[in-house]
Formats: sequence, structure tokens, C-alpha cells
Amino acid sequence: MTDSRPRLRLLARGWAVVGTVLVLGPFGVWAQYPALIGLALALAGLLAVEVAVTAAPAAITVKRTVHPVRVARNDPCAAVVTVGNRSRRRWITVAGYDAVAGQPLPFRVAGLGPGEYREVPIEVPTTRRGVIRLGPLTVRRLSPAELVSTEQEYGSAATVVVEPRILDGGRLPPGAIRGHVGADERVDKGGTDLVDLREYVPGDDLRRLHWATSARSGTLMIREDADPSMPHLTVILDDRAAAYGGDEFEEAVDLTATLLDAAVRGGSPAQVVLVSGAEGVRCPAQGGGAAAGGLGRAARDALVALAPLAPSESGPMASVGARVGAGEKDVLVGVTGAREPLTVMLGQVQGASFGAVAVVDERPERLVGAAGAITVLRGPHSSDLAFAWRQAVAR
Repeated sequence: MTDSRPRLRLLARGWAVVGTVLVLGPFGVWAQYPALIGLALALAGLLAVEVAVTAAPAAITVKRTVHPVRVARNDPCAAVVTVGNRSRRRWITVAGYDAVAGQPLPFRVAGLGPGEYREVPIEVPTTRRGVIRLGPLTVRRLSPAELVSTEQEYGSAATVVVEPRILDGGRLPPGAIRGHVGADERVDKGGTDLVDLREYVPGDDLRRLHWATSARSGTLMIREDADPSMPHLTVILDDRAAAYGGDEFEEAVDLTATLLDAAVRGGSPAQVVLVSGAEGVRCPAQGGGAAAGGLGRAARDALVALAPLAPSESGPMASVGARVGAGEKDVLVGVTGAREPLTVMLGQVQGASFGAVAVVDERPERLVGAAGAITVLRGPHSSDLAFAWRQAVAR
């Protein structure tokens, strides 16, 4: 789809020809030098022919496709520009650029024959999370000698969502039953809690039918259960810019997404609480976990919510304890940067059945340590911290 009318423009070579004609022509007349006059006239004629040829409409098609439109940070993503020459006789040369996150990324297709189509890949940078906008796609059809061009915008805008990376987060430590008798005991197995309902599909165990809802709705409904011994994960993510340097915040968000993934795949509920006070993320428990079928809808929504998260300019860390319920402190993990004193985040994870603080630190003395009963993880990258987490949980 064409978004604008073509605009004729002189290129650098064209301006050079204009300057040469303006110098050689008058000088040749003044010096009575026919050769210079002839050269000036020849260059002027060439420029006129180039303008006439380029100004004539050309049957070209240009479109852009992007794959994938949702990508994990640092994974490859490309926009493919397809240029087609639908004319029967003319050869064309096309150059242009696609605006990606406000930066022009150039491309060029030379010597495109009649009826020929060619694809040009444009790499989309994915080093940082967020929504990357592509467009407008600006295309220049160059004249044969590249003295002039017609510039035109093609296609529509597109977006790419760069989500946090999910690494191997292993599993969560065992949870605690607080149930009907008020016990608070660390166990590996327990009873079941109703966490969700869904429609019956052939092959479901009929013993899991929820009769009351099925009778009320007129549709067979299956109960999704979660083991109450499964731990509730709460990640306190320090989203203040003052705690990080460079791209350290990207590593912190990657680790947060990795921990959420570990919880969801284990069938545990999870949430992210932001230090700045902004709205966090919640992932309800998924009965039976998500290991077999990949991430559920709640987990996918959590990744989308974390994708545009940017560091906040808020001040010193305030207590977030009031935003974490008593039943949400099974596994409490604080994630912060090395610029924040460790003691501040240690205070946020007190009182958990399993408390840990993960610090994005470029020069850690060791990956796994302890401050009292709280596990301390340090590493320069989210992959190092994920490895340290697996080591700590396995102990």
C-alpha cells in the first residue's frame, strides 16, 4: 500500500552535475572554449534525461513483513522488505530505509530486472525489552546514473514486542501448608485447592467435574486443582534506576521472568511487587503446572506486562511489606542492583519461609552466599543468577 506521493529529489551526484554545468558553461562561453560548452550541454542533457526517466511512474511493489512479532530479549528478529519490479522492460535500482525504534536502517536493491522480486532482511535490535515500532518505510527509486531519485513511503507501521528472556530457573523450594488447622509446616505433598474452572473436553477425568457450577451454567465444568503445599512465590523487583548501571536492569527483569516461569511450570501462584509502587504482576496457580503445554495465558500476560517496564526515578527504597500478604511469603525473592546497599533489600525479605536476595553485580566475590537465614545470590548476568538460584535450591 502506498502512503504518499513520490517526491523527485536531486542526489549528491545530481547536485555535482548542476554545479559543474553552472561553472563550465559560463566559463566556456567567456573563454570561447567549445569543448567546455559541449561538455556542459552534455551534462545538462544527461540530467534532463535522468529527471524524465525517473519522474515517469514505475510499477514497483514494496512490502514489509516482521518475524517474530514477539521475541525474547537478545533473540534474533528481522524485518524483511520485499521489492518487486512489475514492469516488463525497465531495470530499476531501489534504496531506502526502515525507521526502527526511530533509527533509520538502510537497505539497497540494485539491478532489479523486469518481473523480479527480491527480499532484503533488516535486523531488528532486541538488546532491550519494550515495544519496538517500525515505520515509515521510505523507498527511493534511483535513476540509472543515480543523479536523481523519487522518494515514497510504502506500507504501514508494525510493532515488535521484546519480552524478558526466560532461562532455566529449575524449581522452587518446597512450600508450606497453612490450612484449616493453622499449621505452618514445610512439606513436599499435600491436599488440593480449587484454583480455576474450565469447560470439559473429551478425555477429562469425570471425577473432577464441578457439579454445582455445571448445573448452574448448563455446561460441564472441570475443576483445576493446585496442591496447597506448592509455594507462593513473591518477587520484590527493585525497579529504581538508581540501583543499576548500564543494562543491569535488563538482567534483573530477565531473572524475574525466569523465577515466574519456574513457579508457573511447577503449578505455583506467583507475583511481582515493584519497589517504586507501580502496579505489579500476578500469575494465578495453574493446576498440574505448565511444563507439558508451555506457558499458560496468565504467564504470557505476565511477560507482556514486564516487556515495557522501565526503571523508575523514584527515591530511596520504602518498605513493601504492606503489599505482600502473610500467605504470599512462602518464597520471597528480592532482586536489585549492586548500587543499592544489601541490607536494605535484606530487610524486605524477612519473615519468609525461604528468603533470598539476588544482586546484579558485575564483580561478585561468589555466586551463592548467605546473610543469616537469607540466601544471597550475586552475578553479572541473569544466566549467572539463574545458575546460582538452582544451586541454592538444590542444597
